[in-house]
Formats: sequence, structure tokens, C-alpha cells
Amino acid sequence: MKKFFAVIGVLFFMVNVALADGNHFYLDEAIPGIYTMMDTTTKLAANYVKPVRKVETGEYVYCVSPGVAINPDGNYTKITQNQWNKLNITKEKYQKMQIISYYGYMYKNHTDLKWYAITQYLIWQEVLPEGWSVYFTETLRGPKSTMFDSMIEELQTLVDNYYKSPNFKTNMTGSYKNVKSYKDSYGVLNNYVSSNSKVTINNNMISLQPSDNNYSFTLTYNTTNEKSNLYIYNDAQWVISRGTVPLKSYNFNVVIPKGSLEITKSINYSNLDYIPDYIKPNNLKFSIYNDDFYYEYVTDEEGKISIDKLDIGEYYIKEIDPPNYLVKDDKIYNATITKDNISLVNIVNEIAKSNITIHKSFQDQETNEKKDECNATFAFYNDFNEEMFRKNTNDNGYINFSLPLGNYSFTQLSGMSNYDLINPQILSISNTDDIFLEFINYPIITEEKEDEKKEEEKEKKEDIIDSAIEGEKKEDIKVKPIVKKDTNLDNKDFENPQTSDNILIYFGIITVSISFFVIKIAIKKGNKTVIGNK
Repeated sequence: MKKFFAVIGVLFFMVNVALADGNHFYLDEAIPGIYTMMDTTTKLAANYVKPVRKVETGEYVYCVSPGVAINPDGNYTKITQNQWNKLNITKEKYQKMQIISYYGYMYKNHTDLKWYAITQYLIWQEVLPEGWSVYFTETLRGPKSTMFDSMIEELQTLVDNYYKSPNFKTNMTGSYKNVKSYKDSYGVLNNYVSSNSKVTINNNMISLQPSDNNYSFTLTYNTTNEKSNLYIYNDAQWVISRGTVPLKSYNFNVVIPKGSLEITKSINYSNLDYIPDYIKPNNLKFSIYNDDFYYEYVTDEEGKISIDKLDIGEYYIKEIDPPNYLVKDDKIYNATITKDNISLVNIVNEIAKSNITIHKSFQDQETNEKKDECNATFAFYNDFNEEMFRKNTNDNGYINFSLPLGNYSFTQLSGMSNYDLINPQILSISNTDDIFLEFINYPIITEEKEDEKKEEEKEKKEDIIDSAIEGEKKEDIKVKPIVKKDTNLDNKDFENPQTSDNILIYFGIITVSISFFVIKIAIKKGNKTVIGNK
């Protein structure tokens, strides 16, 4: 008994080995819900859609001989080279059937067996004889159905896209400084890989890395390049296996066109009476940019920015954060960079300055009026107390000058004789507003002149007192005429002392003295009114 089973086992093994070495095919179960009608111009043939599978591996294959039955007993011959010659078709047509088989059943989410029927349908379109046609129905011998049209369209689109190359020019423009990106409008770029590390692919965008020099790269379709094999057996149904899409590639060149840009920065020093050493065109910052480029540069000692190997195209130039001693330039300058040429841009800055006016006058000693003072000399100093310049007032007493923003001082060196000078002044300029300064000088009063003035005032006071006294004497002192006395004592009254003429004279003298005393006191108190007897 054991010998019997041993013999059976050996025979079974030998059969399996023979099958493994052969190429046998069979019809699998019909795919439910999808049927075909094949019109051969003479009759209509209704068919179930039954996949053809290889016995040895179970893989699905596709028929390429319409209207011919498969031979399940035949050991098919495998053709791996020039299969199209056997089918009497072009190489391109055979490759298209291979592409259809790749994108059809079992491609990504195409796992429903209906996709096998769709794949077989498109392969039939390539090999059907003239006058033959085929369409799908939802029931056996049913009417033509549009239910599967969207699947047919999807598979056809995938096949068509394979024949599209990425939509780029053969010569692309790269960049010296920045990454440049291009979009594939055909949407097939994600199926490719690049041969150059400077070229990266992300979905349908290709990014070209910066480079000093031109370079090239190849985009190759991402495939294992497994060929579809043809299996033939006498007059039976011939079949092809599912392969991958054929290998294909495209070559591209990246040109790095370069030009140069030179910016010359200068400063307008005109109409200034003093230029500080720190106002220079160096260390001034500019941004240079366009849609693909942005960089900041600083001027050198000569006020220049020189950029070599700049990508060709249009650029914009803008000043960034200028120092406060310069007027900010908000203008955006343009520069067009062309290949192997130097584009020159000149930019002039204005100094932030203020216009200053000083008016000098003096008080006239005789009239006390304010008058313009000409030829008054002023000296002006910087923040380090170094003299910058001197200026004299004009005929109208004015000095006009301009200075950059900063801290300064000035003083009057000379002026009119016997007049004082203004004290040293601080001049702080924080903005560009005009500045007007007004100064007036007064006469200098010496001790000698002060004594003369006091003596004049004293003499005036004395003259006033003398005039007052003189006026009182003339007005108030009156002497009565002397009356001759009667010597006859018998008939005469005794003389009354209170009515005596002498007593009246004495009284008048006393009155004048009191008046003089009162006047003297009033003068000492600053009262200029003279009080007299009436």
C-alpha cells in the first residue's frame, strides 16, 4: 500500500514539474454583471466575459485573437522578442496593448474584475479585424450599456497620458541664486524620476536648484520595464501577459544665463555750508528683488554695489533704512539684466538738512529804536567744538546758511563798538524745518558814563530847587511901605505889637523858610511837584 502511494506521489510531482515548465491557459469563471456583444458583420455573438488565466501561475492574460477559442490542453510557446511580428502588427501597437494591460486590471485601485473586462475591451480595439466591433451589456444579449463608459474613459486617459512627455521646453532657464520651479501642465511629471540631484520632483512641479554653470538632466519614466510576453499555440487563441509600461526618457538642458548689475550710490552735497565727515555713500543698504529673487546688499567705500552672475530678467532696487542724515528715498528703481552684460543704475540721495536764518539788530543809543546790524561776525562749531565756518551779517542784518541734521553751536565774534555781544548759543537740528533766530544787542554802560549820568541828574534836581525857591521869593514875600511915626505922645495910642510892620516881615520870612524845607523833602522823595504859597 505504501508503495502505491509513493508511486502516486512521484507521478503527481512529475505532473507539477511539467506544468511549471509549460505554458497552459484556461478560462476562469464569468465576471458577473458585464457581458459583451461582438459584431462580426455577419452575425452577433453574445458572450460572457471570462478571464483567461495561466495554469502554472494563476496570472491573468489577455486575448489577442478575436473569435478564436483558447486551447486548455495546448502547451503554448512563449515569445519574448519582436512579438509584434508574430501578430503582424506594428511595434507601437503592441506596446500600446502592453500599456493598456499595465494601467488596466490590478493598477492601483483597479482591483474589481470588471476592470479586467475593460482592459480586454481596449486591447480588442487594437487587434479587431476590420468590420468587427464589440460593446458591453449588463445582461446576456442585452442592449448596449453606457454603464462602463466612465471606466473605459479613465483607462483610456491613463494610456494617453503615458504618451505625453512632461510639458517643459528642452532648454529651461535655471538660476544662479535661487531655486526655480516649473509646473507640468499635462500632470504626468509624478511618473518620472530625475537623473540629476539638482532636479527634484514634487507632484507636478519640477524644481531646479541653483548652479554656477549650465547643466543637463534626464527624466525617465518610473517603471520596472517588464515586457509583456506573447503566448502562441497553432490556431488557438493567442494571449499576452501583463507587463509594465515600456521604458522612456527625455533629456533637458538647464541654462544659467548670467548678467551683472552695478549700483552707484552718490550724495548731493550742494547748497550745504558744512559737510560732516560721517556723511558718505558707504554702508548704505539696498534690497534687490523680483518674483524669484531677494537679497540685501551694502555699498562699499565708493558707494557701489557690484553683483556678478545674476540671473537675467527684470529686477527692482529699493533703499532700506537709510541713516537719519539722508532723506529717505522711497522710489523703486528698475534694472533689466541681460546675458553677459552689465546693467548700470545710478541713485542719488539728498542730505536731510535745515535752512537757518539769523537776524541781528541793535538798540540805537539816541532814539532807542531797533536797527539792523551789518557786518556782525559769527563763528559756527560742530559737535566736537571744531570751527566749521564764519559768516557776517548782510546790510539788512541777516545770515543765511544750511546744515545737516545734528548738534552745533555758534557765537558772535564781533559787532558794533560800545555794544555787547550775544552769548554762545546751542543749535540742535532734528528735522528739516526752517529755523529763524532773532538777536538784539544793547549799548555798553561804563562807570565813567554812569558817574556823568548821575551828575547830570543831580544838576537837574538842583536847578529845579533853585527855580522853586526863586519863584517863592518873587510871589510870596511883600514889604509894606514905612509909615512916618507921630511924635506927639499926648494924643497917641500905644503901638500894638501884633500889627507892627516888623512882625509881618518876620512872619513872611518864616513862611518862605518852611516852604523851602517842604520843597527839599519832596525832591528827595522823588516828587517833582513844587509846592509854593499862594
